Amino acid sequence: MDAATQSKNERINLRLKSSAKNLIERAASFEGKTVSHFILTSALEQAEKTVQEHEIMTLNAKNSRIFFEACSRALVSMK
Repeated sequence: MDAATQSKNERINLRLKSSAKNLIERAASFEGKTVSHFILTSALEQAEKTVQEHEIMTLNAKNSRIFFEACSRALVSMK
């Protein structure tokens, strides 16, 4: 069960321009979702992406080798 369909007991309120509300309502209707479900799933998707970008380090081959060698040197010096 994902976070969008689990039992809910928390609330977030927001204020927005009429044009933004209309756009969200339109997009939700295109996807066959309620406005609440559309906002929740969109926000969760973006939140997961943002958290991943800040918690996961991606290195190219050169930097991966440098990082691994640095870790290996640290382990050897601890012995």
